Amino acid sequence: MLTEILKRHDAGPAAGAYRWYAPDLALLPEYALALMEDDIRRRGGIALSADRLLIAADHFAPPATIERAAMLRMVQDLCATMGWEPRLFEGICHQLLTEDARTLPGTLIIGSDSHTVTAGALGCFAAGFGSTDVYGALITGKIALRAPRLIRIVIAGSLPPGVMGKDVILELFRRCGAEKLNGAGIEFIDETRSRICQSDRFAICNLIAECGAEAALFLPDDVTEAFLAERDGNAPPLPGIAEESYDEEIVIDAEALEPLVALPGSPFRVAALRAYEGLPLHQVFLGSCAAGRLEDFAVAAAILDGRRVAPGLKAIAIPASAKVYLAALEAGYIATLVAAGVCIGNPSCGPCGAIDKGVLAPGERCAATINRNYEGRMGAPDAEIYLVNAAAAAAAMATGKLTDPRKLL
Repeated sequence: MLTEILKRHDAGPAAGAYRWYAPDLALLPEYALALMEDDIRRRGGIALSADRLLIAADHFAPPATIERAAMLRMVQDLCATMGWEPRLFEGICHQLLTEDARTLPGTLIIGSDSHTVTAGALGCFAAGFGSTDVYGALITGKIALRAPRLIRIVIAGSLPPGVMGKDVILELFRRCGAEKLNGAGIEFIDETRSRICQSDRFAICNLIAECGAEAALFLPDDVTEAFLAERDGNAPPLPGIAEESYDEEIVIDAEALEPLVALPGSPFRVAALRAYEGLPLHQVFLGSCAAGRLEDFAVAAAILDGRRVAPGLKAIAIPASAKVYLAALEAGYIATLVAAGVCIGNPSCGPCGAIDKGVLAPGERCAATINRNYEGRMGAPDAEIYLVNAAAAAAAMATGKLTDPRKLL
């Protein structure tokens, strides 16, 4: 399907193996647009029309320093000049992209952040680029791409209780390492009996950014259709799926999976969570574009209902968007978490990227649902970050330690 999407958006030869493609939508977080502000003003505008832009203030939401406030002010003034409407403090740009009616199967979406690939879970070609590449696309209306080699990943069986999409992608990392998927186009086929929910599909595609894949998508199916029907009020006809020639096929037996953890320093240092049970924690974070969706809050509330956050533990949960926040409030999940002692932050990136609302101190140890655990990702360079799913994060909140969530479900 990735190949077919590129064919439908082909805009002619570029150079060598590269061709030009016309994107349907460009995603611009405020920090990236700030880098382009001066040039856009000097040019007097861009080639892409406003209806092909999604601009979000999500990293500095709200700004925690004078420098970031000035950067956001610059972006807001540019948008006012150009007649663009930025999404201010409404949530993480990648979550907003999945909630946007323009994100549809078969579309080509570019973004100046690597985790743009999250939207591929809806059957589109969604890829992150450097700000220079995206700026070029803004002023020309085209982006240069090479058609990637294709890898088919079949997910079979059924996810056991306590196992989520995060564990599927960590299992893929455990098998493939950091290099094997680099530059590939990945197509996930859901052949599980109970089907993988759309939220878990977003989590799987989100982390594909870590292995350097060109793009990743789930082949559209009944789960996609149901999500679009609920989001948009109706589901458009799903595009036909042409036969592809894959370079490799990988099969993941979901039935055999258990809760996993990525150890500090790399998302590819994957191990069974039970092997590290009991490791004391200073902080737990539930949120980011890798989680923070309604389903994540639902499982966290189920585990923390009637329980308290472990004494002395900093427990933080941040909804990925205002829409998620409101839905979690209505369902009672927020009330359950607050009653348990969890600190709820406003929709934003938060401590992921050491931005704000939960930065780690030197020597602290944190379990988090984010996508990256490199040194300094959430604060002090010597702080340790353990990547877990939302259920494991909630279990850790209750115990103050790394804990197999199956024991508390």
